[in-house]
Amino acid sequence: MVLKLHRLGRTSFRAVKNKRDYLEHRKNFSWLYLSRLAAKKEFAFMRALGEHGFPVPEAIEVNRHCVLMERMAAYPLVRVRNLGNVQDVYRQAVGLVARLAQHGLIHCDFNEFNLMITEREELIVIDFPQMVSTSHPNAKMFYERDVRCIVDWFHKQYRYDDVDDAESHFSFETVVGRSAAGLLDKELRASGYDKECEDTLEDWRKASHGDSGSSEEEEELSNDEEELPELERAALDVTKLEVG
Repeated sequence: MVLKLHRLGRTSFRAVKNKRDYLEHRKNFSWLYLSRLAAKKEFAFMRALGEHGFPVPEAIEVNRHCVLMERMAAYPLVRVRNLGNVQDVYRQAVGLVARLAQHGLIHCDFNEFNLMITEREELIVIDFPQMVSTSHPNAKMFYERDVRCIVDWFHKQYRYDDVDDAESHFSFETVVGRSAAGLLDKELRASGYDKECEDTLEDWRKASHGDSGSSEEEEELSNDEEELPELERAALDVTKLEVG
């Protein structure tokens, strides 16, 4: 099992303190409170996605700012230098972005850091606190950014060019128009994931990230990926995948 502790970093604090207009009406705005909301949201979304057959870790329990989840026998995609079938993995990735949208959700941070891959080259999605509904005012922009992140990563890391032109084939309008499987965003609201919780996290996102959804903290988190423990490095070195 894996225990994830939600926290907000120092870069978020610097960004938010200069944008208090977003947060003036929030009486309970504190880092611990926001972290608890983020954990609550991640648990609810991860459990709902798992129940609908998405490749995600099993959500086991949530308490305060902590989420207990299944430990997956997989490796961060960002660490994988070579793939046996690049095209298949690429199509899995783009297909997952589209499938989420068909279910009414945008991941908003769908990239090589939040994808894991098994030895059979099957993808697993992680990290859900930033997810939004396809009814969000910026949903189209978030969706297209997720697709672009995958296109750019596969070109940069694996020298793979999108011969199927995923950005046009999986356009936001086309994919959302195929929504026939039931909208998870509505199901989550009906199941008790309250609107006030979502609104509070949305205010924090705007204050710390801006409307684009990007933030200085992303660079800090990316740098954290470089600090892989020695035991984990050893485990990665003996796998069939060639990782860095």
